[in-house]
Amino acid sequence: MRTGRRGVGVLVAATLLSGCSLFSPPLRSPQPVDPTTFAGVPARAGGSVGRLLSTSCAGAPMAGSGFVVDAHHVLTASHVVGGARQVSLRLTGAAPVLGEIVGIDATTDTALVRTTAALAGPPLELAGAGETTTGTEVEALGYPLGDAELGTALARLTSVSESAVVNDHPAQDLLVVDATLRVGMSGGPVVDAQARVRGMVVAAIGGRGGRDSTASVALALPTALLAGKVEAWRTAVALAPDACAGEASSTSARAPGLTLHDGADAEVAHTLWLLGSSLNAGQYPSAWGMLTAGQQGREGELAAWISRTGGQTRTEIEVLRATRDGDRATAQARVRSTGADGSCRSQAVGYQLRLERGIWLIDGVDADEPAGC
Repeated sequence: MRTGRRGVGVLVAATLLSGCSLFSPPLRSPQPVDPTTFAGVPARAGGSVGRLLSTSCAGAPMAGSGFVVDAHHVLTASHVVGGARQVSLRLTGAAPVLGEIVGIDATTDTALVRTTAALAGPPLELAGAGETTTGTEVEALGYPLGDAELGTALARLTSVSESAVVNDHPAQDLLVVDATLRVGMSGGPVVDAQARVRGMVVAAIGGRGGRDSTASVALALPTALLAGKVEAWRTAVALAPDACAGEASSTSARAPGLTLHDGADAEVAHTLWLLGSSLNAGQYPSAWGMLTAGQQGREGELAAWISRTGGQTRTEIEVLRATRDGDRATAQARVRSTGADGSCRSQAVGYQLRLERGIWLIDGVDADEPAGC
């Protein structure tokens, strides 16, 4: 989640007002929200909120949240997918699917992603313009970085007309969500007790509505803006991402299937699947960014790694076990692939992963000799 800041003119006005006061107003805590009001909301809306995980030519992958607006489209923040080489989406209880950006606007921090397969989660309804007022009780939904489970936070809106600089661009009519949200929830929806979207989280900012300046609250875009973007982009042609230097021609851009055994960590499996999808597409430089620096050193030069990993199309990744312990994780998988000659092979692979900047990266590989399928 990005950090927002107030515009210079607004900041000066606030400073002058505080300087004219003889007494500082008391700092306050967030007004509590009755959790029973929202008891069923995560179950109703959670299946339509997903984790976006993307590769990048810049190296490290990117991650954030998004939510379903129709059977093939997910709305998110532009800073979640800006510069992505390959975009993937995982909804709770569903296998990841690949997506393509059909609209992106950094000036409003919005983006729309079209998925290659129909989405399991039902679309979330956008509340009408003018329905959202100060004091509205809401729940923010999204995936904190590194977590496999949906994160939630109850809050009230303390403003529906905030001005701030978001993603280096001035923005008006922002919603202030009076809660401190974890990084990774950007792009996720802010919903009411009827599970209708009242806004989309894009940034954090300190000390609004009488809160201590060290206590951050969230900023969200209003539904009027979101609805306009969805309408403008829904039928647009996908934007072709720039290829990374050194990419190979792909024999197949097909994503592998993914099977998770009970108890396997879904976020760890998501990393393994996106790595396989990128290798299938010949996107070796961006796939290289899904390895830790330590693992890159153990693999040697990029060219040597490509010679070992290329030439195979991964058809199925079966994750037998995936568990985490703090910032470390291990996974046992069976990877099935076909060669250029059509031969099929099956290989047991053990993975070690490390959580870096909230994203699971490959930090070790122990593969058995391949056998026939």
